[in-house]
Amino acid sequence: MPLFTVLPRKGDANAADAPAILRHIIHEPATVVMMILGRPPGIERILEVAIGRAEAAAQTRRVVHAPDPEVLEQATIDDIRAGKNHVSAAYGLRDTIAARLLSGPAKDKIEVEIAFALAEQQGLNPPQP
Repeated sequence: MPLFTVLPRKGDANAADAPAILRHIIHEPATVVMMILGRPPGIERILEVAIGRAEAAAQTRRVVHAPDPEVLEQATIDDIRAGKNHVSAAYGLRDTIAARLLSGPAKDKIEVEIAFALAEQQGLNPPQP
């Protein structure tokens, strides 16, 4: 699986495949995923930081960008945004969101590293009943 994936855009012939592609990447064993939505101001920096932090542990970390979030299921978008304007979310080893980032923190290497670390910690603690 590649370190960085750009999901199909609205209008692409395979745009309807975007939700399945994202699910496949999230459910890949022993993988954490930083999902980035849209094209907020500073998207180049957001992608640069996320990819850079993913390269620090390339065996387990992935970055997925949905330039056109509307190709995803609305429930996925709502889960990432969480009622605010989060631009990214780190999916952990249990395939659930471990951390969400607003645009400013998504450009900060330390904040992104913390989000990846929280996603990786999902596998260390057994699920609570």
